[in-house]
Amino acid sequence: MIPLRTLAPILTSATPRRTALAAGLALAGLALAACQQDITTANPVCVAAICENFESNQLASHWHASNSARVSLSKEKVFSGRQALKVEATGAGYNRSYLSLDLTPENGLDQPREIYGRMMMYLQGDNALGGDFTFLQADGPARATSGAPENTVVNYRGRLDGRFDHFMGNYDTRIDADGDGKTEWLTDCWQHPDFEYSSAGAADNVAPAKPYLIPHDQWACVQWHFNADQNRLAFWLNGEELSALTIDANSGGTGDGCIDPNTQAGVWTGPAYFSQLHIGAEQYHKTTLPRTLYIDNLAVGSSMPGCDADAD
Repeated sequence: MIPLRTLAPILTSATPRRTALAAGLALAGLALAACQQDITTANPVCVAAICENFESNQLASHWHASNSARVSLSKEKVFSGRQALKVEATGAGYNRSYLSLDLTPENGLDQPREIYGRMMMYLQGDNALGGDFTFLQADGPARATSGAPENTVVNYRGRLDGRFDHFMGNYDTRIDADGDGKTEWLTDCWQHPDFEYSSAGAADNVAPAKPYLIPHDQWACVQWHFNADQNRLAFWLNGEELSALTIDANSGGTGDGCIDPNTQAGVWTGPAYFSQLHIGAEQYHKTTLPRTLYIDNLAVGSSMPGCDADAD
């Protein structure tokens, strides 16, 4: 369960009513679903199964950093409270700077097949258009009906495409039984909004519509809905649905393309359940540049956390 010390900012709230409410929930053993700060009013609300506002003096033990030197608590950029999560991607090839959480009963969700989530994200403008990276991932074991080999991991991802720093959806599967660094079940599929890009020069480029562009040097609200049973991925940015990225039955369960379209016939088949959640940055290409982002007010549960006080 989330340590009771994460309730400290709430237990010092301004009014006796809030103090009594937070203390009562803690005594009832509801600390895991306990009060996060609302992202617009900083008032405690108790809505999501997993709430993290990064206000503790150190990352709680249930979170695991893939690169502790590049994933840290910081006061540099904060949406609410006094701290946020700072993530530094190094560029120049594959690197992973993730903060990861096992989706277990102790951590608030028991291998869910459907998850909703929200986080506030601040992407620095330095090295803009500096290559692709994943900032959100949920994964789990492949379904037997997908045809994937045993122990294959299925990844649902929210990614930034570095050509315009726009939002894209990504589906990938991985198993490396022989240890050669290559997956034996290759998919790596993508879904983009409409755009035109030419290596000949910027004059021929047409960027995606503005709602799909991830803002620089300001906070943005990122929301998602993943449903493994329905093979569904859907995203929102600043409260606006990014419908061009949605994968579900209406899209035939497929996206714009896959590196190997023959695997699973290109269908973004969901995992049996989601076993882990990752936030941060994972880069892939040698041409990527260093990028820095901040994450605050993460909420994950069985219904959509809103971007405003009333929606929560």
